[in-house]
Amino acid sequence: MADLSSIRPGLSADIVVNIDFSKEVVDIRSALIYDVIEKQIILSQTNPPITKYHMGDKIAVTYLVKEEEEPVRYGFYGKVTEFINDYELGSSNTVSAIVMERETEPVEFNLRMHFRIEPREDSGVALFIGGKAVNIIDISISGIQITHLRDHPIEPGKRVKGILNLDGEKFNIEAKVIRVWQPYDFRRMKDREFVAMQFLNMNKKLEDVLGRKIRTIERERRFNEMFP
Repeated sequence: MADLSSIRPGLSADIVVNIDFSKEVVDIRSALIYDVIEKQIILSQTNPPITKYHMGDKIAVTYLVKEEEEPVRYGFYGKVTEFINDYELGSSNTVSAIVMERETEPVEFNLRMHFRIEPREDSGVALFIGGKAVNIIDISISGIQITHLRDHPIEPGKRVKGILNLDGEKFNIEAKVIRVWQPYDFRRMKDREFVAMQFLNMNKKLEDVLGRKIRTIERERRFNEMFP
């Protein structure tokens, strides 16, 4: 956990405004911290701007801290509580500002959590649901898309438990079903359905192991593209 003293006026931050788990899209906007008053954080307006439509919304403030000569990203969550049109930076300089109330302590934060890869069958990544292996379309730290036989249909909104196997190391996972859809070529694949799920119980070890595996697969993919 980062020292709260790192959160100070003048610190550059990346604001995570919205995460769409169904499409794995994350909306990140740059800002500057103007002031810190206990749990109240005053931020510069972003581009595109955060508007009154976001009043009361939960956002994440992320920033870099140098640890052992390496930059580490931390972040915390809070709610937008106020907009200031004429915040005074100096005696003759007023700007627009956003006020948020910090709700969590800062922890390590991964802005690339939604980067997806398509693992091959021999990649060392496998998922088992109900003791049966399912076909992985793609996977990220935040979730997974699969195909499986429709003899045991999966319903949107339900929670699914399974075992994620990463190079022989097994992790118990729980995921929420975000959406279910039929294949484009329904006649040829009418016995299958596609499922997108959001991981719910990502602990630090699983996130680290899966993150490393995703980076390894991506490096191998790029190498094979460069040297076919």
